[in-house]
Amino acid sequence: MKKNTLSLVTLIALSGATSIQAQEIEIGKTTIGFHGFIKVDAMFTEYNDGIPPVKAIDDFYIPALVPTRAAGLVNTSEGVKFNSHAKQSRFNIGTSTVLANGEKITGFIEMDFGPGADASNGEVTTNRSGVDLRHAVISYGKWKFGQTWTNALNGSAIAETLDFFALSEGMIDTRQMQVRYTNGPLSISLENPETTVGHVKTNDSSIPDLIAKYNFKGDWGNVSVTGIMRQLKYKDAGLNIDSSEGAGGISISGRINAAGKDDIRFTITSGKGLGRYLGLALNADAYVDGNNALATIDQTAANIGYRHFWSDTTRSTLGYAIYDVDADAAAGVYNAKSQSIHVNLLFSPMPKLTLGGEYIYGKLEKSNGNTGDMSRLQFSAKYSF
Repeated sequence: MKKNTLSLVTLIALSGATSIQAQEIEIGKTTIGFHGFIKVDAMFTEYNDGIPPVKAIDDFYIPALVPTRAAGLVNTSEGVKFNSHAKQSRFNIGTSTVLANGEKITGFIEMDFGPGADASNGEVTTNRSGVDLRHAVISYGKWKFGQTWTNALNGSAIAETLDFFALSEGMIDTRQMQVRYTNGPLSISLENPETTVGHVKTNDSSIPDLIAKYNFKGDWGNVSVTGIMRQLKYKDAGLNIDSSEGAGGISISGRINAAGKDDIRFTITSGKGLGRYLGLALNADAYVDGNNALATIDQTAANIGYRHFWSDTTRSTLGYAIYDVDADAAAGVYNAKSQSIHVNLLFSPMPKLTLGGEYIYGKLEKSNGNTGDMSRLQFSAKYSF
């Protein structure tokens, strides 16, 4: 066995150990790197207005899953509950190959352990969780192909929170298949379409989502302006539905440098039919009106986070997110408004280790008047390799 091959086998064998350090090896003209982090979370949560319909919110703050109740109904809250997990841990493998023409082609694949469906044994025995594909992408020159964050996302605008989804009401959190062309500050992508109508994923769209983004940057930070254009489509012969509708919106996001090492991160997005792009799909893209035609839901979402460095090793983020929609009576019961507040204290005694605590308050209001809120105190330890 050749030395390089032995090194690769050794690297793969070590990948199951929690003490592995980040490594890169070379095989011919290809460099392979293994990276990731281990993150453990412990949370004390109180749902003030009922029991969550899905357990995923016990692990991650998902606005649509906050339990609600009508005014005057008896509160069925379980009180404060404790939950812990390591599902946010992830690992990735990146490759870079020098081609005969001197250019490089790169590959990147990343996996994590949730959120997702509960494993068959779950917390009862071995606390298994599924391994989920996050990214699988090929890059060559100005082109990118594969599954990764939507082009509509400005990664530098994501606030530093312990919560997995970071001010989720105002975030564009979609990862999907796409082909993207980038030329300097301009990037244009065609991305996998998926129309949601109520709880139905129609898979009927015949035109990819088109996203164009232009990024302005300087010593002051950066701001991206993004346009999203979509075709929503739904066909159901049994219900006599065959309808399509245009949808789209605009998003402005960025990170602005403040005093010292501090920064302000923000996103504001508004449009119609953006359902699955905003707030972790707080609402569907569209609904069927009285004429059996698709009608879109108007949505506006925003978040802002201020990160302050108390010292070189200690920092805090104070963040606020809000999501607001408007639709007519034919839409049925929908999530009319959601908002949350996050405040944390993070400590990094060494570059690859972060310890911290975060308080989260979230509130959900439905179109029928039902409301609910929750509070969470989260503690995390994260080791990057």
